[in-house]
Amino acid sequence: MAQMKLSLSVSLFLTLLLLSPSSFAKVSISSKLASKQAEKLIHELNLFPKESDNIVDRDPFPTAASRIVEKRFSFPNLANSSIISFEDLGHHAGYYKIKHSHAARLFYFFFESQGSKDDPVVIWLSGGPGCSSELALFYENGPFSIANNLSLVLNEYGWDKVIN
Repeated sequence: MAQMKLSLSVSLFLTLLLLSPSSFAKVSISSKLASKQAEKLIHELNLFPKESDNIVDRDPFPTAASRIVEKRFSFPNLANSSIISFEDLGHHAGYYKIKHSHAARLFYFFFESQGSKDDPVVIWLSGGPGCSSELALFYENGPFSIANNLSLVLNEYGWDKVIN
């Protein structure tokens, strides 16, 4: 009987100890510690930098200028470049200024249709973190493919056959 009273007393004591405010304080202290450790890890990884590398102090393009900055480009390793002139290709690259942003630009390639200038314009958005859109451009639906000798060859299945 004495042993049962002792067991009951110990159980009651442990229950009261677990329900006491000091027990909750220990839990919140450990959760605060975990939160501080997580915050330290985030700062060490620079996931939310105090100073952004992507902010430009001044707009590199004048605001009065056109919203499109464009330049014709050429591919230095295009196979059979003696047969095809770059003027015939109708390919452009440039930056499109994004409204209501701080000097943000969207880079683009534009390929004229090999069929008709009246073919529809298609915007192909691909790429993202860790995967450049140039992979799709040269390995999927772009006007060029990369040959085994690392030269560029015309893609007979490129979308530029039927769209702008």
